[in-house]
Amino acid sequence: FANRTYEGLTNDQVVGTELAGWFPEPQRPAVQSLLNRVFTSGRAETSKYTIPNPQGEMRSYTTTIAPILVDGRATAAALTAIDTTGRQKAEEQLKAALAEKEVLLKEVHHRVKNNLIALTYLIEMQAETVEDSEVLDELEALQGRVKAMGLVHEKLYRTENLDQIDFGEYL
Repeated sequence: FANRTYEGLTNDQVVGTELAGWFPEPQRPAVQSLLNRVFTSGRAETSKYTIPNPQGEMRSYTTTIAPILVDGRATAAALTAIDTTGRQKAEEQLKAALAEKEVLLKEVHHRVKNNLIALTYLIEMQAETVEDSEVLDELEALQGRVKAMGLVHEKLYRTENLDQIDFGEYL
C-alpha cells in the first residue's frame, strides 16, 4: 500500500518494485546490505536517507524496513518512510541561530569584562590624585565592589547552569 503522502504515487507504482531502485546509485549497495540484514535477521531496521522524490527534489526520510514473514521466513519487505526534510531544515536553522547567539554572548562577555577592567583602572587613576584618606578608602572600596562584580560576571559566564552558581566557591 502506498499512501498519497509520497508525492501522489499509486499502489501500482510502488507495490512490487525493487526497493533499492528507489535510491540513487551511490546509496544502493548500503540499501541492499540493509535489506540483506533485514531478511537474514527477520527484524526491522530504521535508517536515514536523502533521496530524490518522484519529481527529482532531494528530500530527507527516516525509513523503517520490516520483513514480511511467511512460515517464519522473510519473503518480502515493507517500507515506511517519514519525510523529515522540514524537521531537518528547522534543526539546521536552530543550530545556526544557536551558533550565532554563542558568538554574540562571547562578544557581550568580553565587552562587559573590558568595561569593568577599564572602570577599575579609572578608579585607580582617580585614587592617585586624592590625598584625603577617607575618600581614598571609599575609592578602594568602590574598586573592590567593581572587582567583585567582575568575578560574579566571570563565574556566570563560565557556568553551565545560569540559574545558580556556587557561592562558596565565589567567596
